[in-house]
Amino acid sequence: PGNLYSLLLGTINVSYNPDVFGRQKDLVHAARARAAVSRASLHQSEVFLAAAVSRAVINGAAAQAQLDAARQIATADDRLLHLLQQEYQLGYQNLQSVDQQEAITAAAQARIAPLQADVAVARHGLAALLGQSPDTDLPMPTLASLQLPSSLPTTLPSALAAQRPDIQAAAAELKVAAAQADVATADL
Repeated sequence: PGNLYSLLLGTINVSYNPDVFGRQKDLVHAARARAAVSRASLHQSEVFLAAAVSRAVINGAAAQAQLDAARQIATADDRLLHLLQQEYQLGYQNLQSVDQQEAITAAAQARIAPLQADVAVARHGLAALLGQSPDTDLPMPTLASLQLPSSLPTTLPSALAAQRPDIQAAAAELKVAAAQADVATADL
């Protein structure tokens, strides 16, 4: 009534495509070239970010220097206004000189608010580039503390051009295209 034994037959299917025309090798070369394109694009992004941070720091330092100078000018104009008012009360100055200095002092004080906004914009932009929130109080260097390197590297223009990330990415993309052409030839 019952069969105690059963026979199971299994099959294994093995296939192999010989790489006679080098298709697999060309696919590997294309993948390596795509990785080189990605590395060059990453390097290009890093260079652009470093340049943007440098520009933001320089702009922030310049804005802070302009703000400090505007504050000093406004303070000096205010002191001069007080002196002219005292001289007017003593009879040494006329009212026209006092009114003129009041206008100059008001103009100097009016220049401070836009410069404060420029400093805030520079700080917020730098914070965004550094991946921090805009309300982070970043220390801004002064213009006097920023210096150029003491010695610049000397290279040939062709060597300098070969170091550019966009040129490295273009060369890697050319290798990808060549590898894909080899793959297409192998497929043919």
